[in-house]
Amino acid sequence: MNLILVLAVFVVPMNPVGPVPSARQLAWHDREAYAFIHFGVNTFSGMEWGHGNEDPKSFNPSELDTDQWCRIFKEAGLTGVVLTAKHHDGFCLWPSALTEHSVKNSPWNDGDGDLLFDLSKSCEKYGLYLGLYISPWDRNNPLYGTGDEYNEYFASQLRDILTNYGTVTEVWFDGACGEGPNGKRQVYDWPLFHRVVRELQPGAVMFSDGGPDIRWIGNEQGFAGETNWSTLNRDDFYPGVPNKTKALNEGQEGGTHWLPGEVDVSIRPGWFYHADQDDKVKTPDKLMHIWLESVGRNANLLLNFPIDQRGLVHENDQAAVLAMHKKIETFTANDVALGAVVRASNFRDAYQPSTVVDGKPDTFWATEDGVTTAAVEVEFSTPEVIHGIDIAEHIQLGQRVRSFVVEAQTKNGWEEVAKGTTIGHRRILAFDPISATGVRIRITDSLGPITIETLNVYATNSSEPQTLDDDGGWCWFQDERCIVRDDVLYIGSVSSGYNDATRKGDINIITLDLSTSETSTVELHDQLQLDDHNLPGLLATDDGVFAMWSTHGSDWNIYSNTLRTDGTLATRNVFLPSERDGYGATYSNLFSDPSGTITDIYRGNGWDPNVIRTSNNGETWTEHGRLLGGPGRPYVRFVQDIQGRIHIFATEQHPRNFDNSLYHGMLDGDAVCNSFGEVVGSLGEHAPAPESLTKIFSGDADNVPWCSAIEMSKDGFPVVAYSVQKNSAGMKVGTGGEDHRYRYAWFDGKTWNDHEVAFAGNRLYPREDDYTGLIAIDPSNTSTVYFSTNAHPETGRPLISRADNTQHYEIWRGTTNNGGENWKCTAVTSNSTADNIRPMMPTHEGDPILLWMQGSYTTYQNYNTKVRCLIGADIPSSVISQ
Repeated sequence: MNLILVLAVFVVPMNPVGPVPSARQLAWHDREAYAFIHFGVNTFSGMEWGHGNEDPKSFNPSELDTDQWCRIFKEAGLTGVVLTAKHHDGFCLWPSALTEHSVKNSPWNDGDGDLLFDLSKSCEKYGLYLGLYISPWDRNNPLYGTGDEYNEYFASQLRDILTNYGTVTEVWFDGACGEGPNGKRQVYDWPLFHRVVRELQPGAVMFSDGGPDIRWIGNEQGFAGETNWSTLNRDDFYPGVPNKTKALNEGQEGGTHWLPGEVDVSIRPGWFYHADQDDKVKTPDKLMHIWLESVGRNANLLLNFPIDQRGLVHENDQAAVLAMHKKIETFTANDVALGAVVRASNFRDAYQPSTVVDGKPDTFWATEDGVTTAAVEVEFSTPEVIHGIDIAEHIQLGQRVRSFVVEAQTKNGWEEVAKGTTIGHRRILAFDPISATGVRIRITDSLGPITIETLNVYATNSSEPQTLDDDGGWCWFQDERCIVRDDVLYIGSVSSGYNDATRKGDINIITLDLSTSETSTVELHDQLQLDDHNLPGLLATDDGVFAMWSTHGSDWNIYSNTLRTDGTLATRNVFLPSERDGYGATYSNLFSDPSGTITDIYRGNGWDPNVIRTSNNGETWTEHGRLLGGPGRPYVRFVQDIQGRIHIFATEQHPRNFDNSLYHGMLDGDAVCNSFGEVVGSLGEHAPAPESLTKIFSGDADNVPWCSAIEMSKDGFPVVAYSVQKNSAGMKVGTGGEDHRYRYAWFDGKTWNDHEVAFAGNRLYPREDDYTGLIAIDPSNTSTVYFSTNAHPETGRPLISRADNTQHYEIWRGTTNNGGENWKCTAVTSNSTADNIRPMMPTHEGDPILLWMQGSYTTYQNYNTKVRCLIGADIPSSVISQ
């Protein structure tokens, strides 16, 4: 007889700690983020809380399309929809047989409409969960306030909506309890209502302040507590309970029941639609912040969409939520923990540490009994620039963790990058990007043995910015330096020849086909001169792209040519100005009018901006004299508005002169005007001094400005950005420039509004105290700027790269939603090994295009820089800060 020995490993099951979620609650946790829909007679009355006396005939959406709603929500990554089937006004969005105050008496669908039916079918079509909000407060029904009779009526309404529309996953009970049409209040029979839900939809969770399944988070601003327990002493809470917002927001450690929080917040100021809030939709950055402070804090997000009077999700709301989803995708796209090597300081039986990165929801790492502090460590195969972690407990055994620390393994050892308190279903922490070879989570306190189900470590997107040319650069006083024509990006560039002497001083146009991502470099002038002032200005014409350039400081020739649409060059032309008093010609700025006449404003005679025009693509030119005059040496940026006026943003001289200021005006035909359109001079002998224009900023010895950028807002007003050198009084050139600031100003038709944006760091190189990395304005959204700085924009501390322990210039984005009074600054590049300077953006109706120079820049005749590019969603989002 042969004996077969079978060895079995018996896994001792773990005991739960405290209350645990039910099956319906676990399913709810996994839904995470979904839409709230407020729609009804209030949509047409302009009310938030209707009075109940509204005429049902007022409800008449012209294009109601629940498929449109669900399609948008699905594209935005939302998992379901909760609809206000009946709000406090008592109007029912289904043809209720229990009341006349419903869609059956509206003109919509000739009274045959049933919005609940339509939405349930759309949810099925797009794979979304359906939830229903129903308010027990009824300002229309005469039974309200009668006690049992009304409670039975409301229970019948519940039976109505929970019987006829398929699976309902959430029933949302509003705790409002006001007076009805008879002036009476109602005592709600919550046990009755709960029994009806359990009987008809046993899988549905019920929401209210006191649950019984999920709780209100205590605010409507969109955040859960930084500490957020999923447990609560439920018997102390009920719908409408007063003075309990802190407990609702944070939960209660050791609570008697599992009662997780739901964060309800509207994408607009109101819950119902109001046309005057179309421009008050929360920004994608704000929505991303809300997501991090709801889903990322062990809560679910219920994001409200006020359906408009057409019956549609408004375009602005759609754009915002889709952009939010892109930001979330960008943030979470690169999980470098998945499949990595994992170690832990302690584990029990089969609950191995490797399970936290295996992607399976039913496995988890656990510590032995009595072990309430431990660490789990993830090791990367190569260094990664990480910016966030996403961690979850195995909540089927209860919520346990009270505090934890996140550390990154750097060349300096383990560095703390974030810390938190509770974890629960999901805890997400975003932090400053840091280069690391590993991450360690130290659980520093727990209510029992630790159970961690998943750990994600998010790194910056593995796709690098595209290099369009490995030898290119530009100055900043040509407009435009980059343009888009027929879905092709064109960039003016001057090669340094740093790595290839045959390219030294080449004048080029770099192209990028936006549909194919193919690049090319077209040479306009072979080895003219190594000097970034020689950059060609560009203009889109019927024939292709017209370019003009010159030789800085050595002759007066102004060259022009056209890069045809077939990629070939036309014939190069040369223009020699008749008056040549000064330092040569440079800085061509190109504009056109409807007749095809091209205007070039170049720096020439007397160091001043001069105007020439051609009607035959540069074969011949007519001279119109100076645009600005006076004894100084003005530096000017330009932009053309839709009326054809050329806006002027100018200094009166080089900022080496400490009394420099900034001015705005316009060239309208041959007339030179101030910001108000008042004529202050004309081209030629009557050219005004810059001081005749409208002053934007008054400089002094401690505030030395230099213009950087000008664009037109969607309202048709000029917006400018510039730098200011601080505290340089009495300093010799080459000893100042240690503190620059970026500023932003905009004209409202009456006055210039001017605000500081950020610290701009110190001078770019010692010869020029006033040089910075520069700032650009997004032409498609002038509330957004991109700038280069080697100091933290908000604190001024040096930006020391963790990659090479050296201070570098990085590209940052600044956004404002109040005209520049406050700015949110977010990193586009970080921890670089080279400087990133001179950002610029072309006007483009599609995705924003960001360009900059990356490399070494010591003077305008000595640089080794690449041309770098990011487009649209590839531009890192606001969750990345430094």
